[in-house]
Amino acid sequence: MEWRKDDYLITDDNSKVQLDIVHRLLSATYWGDRRPREAVERMIGGSICFSLYRGAMQIGFGRAVTDGATFTWVADIVVEPDFRGFGLGQWLMECLMPIEPLFRLNRIGCWPGLRAPMHNLRCLRSSVVCGRR
Repeated sequence: MEWRKDDYLITDDNSKVQLDIVHRLLSATYWGDRRPREAVERMIGGSICFSLYRGAMQIGFGRAVTDGATFTWVADIVVEPDFRGFGLGQWLMECLMPIEPLFRLNRIGCWPGLRAPMHNLRCLRSSVVCGRR
């Protein structure tokens, strides 16, 4: 699927993920700074990924890992620093939530930093369980 807003595009097409950009974005975070490129590549292959673009440039990323029945883990929501503060991360989460098989779950897990954005989603019907750092 694809979502558009002004000059931005979000797609859940894993073939459009720009691996080098995602690796660089994650390397700048406290939770992904030690992930080798090969691990990021495997992570993308085993996840439902959401890529945020402005034109041809990937400026954000997020992913979900699910059993497809009762649980989804939302992870690695990240936006380029120059594009933060415009609600793009929140929009990424809004696009992610109604996707099958994510929509009808009992529990959604996330890191503590995602607790506030997750609870702000009006479409969220599941309980949110955020882990500890």
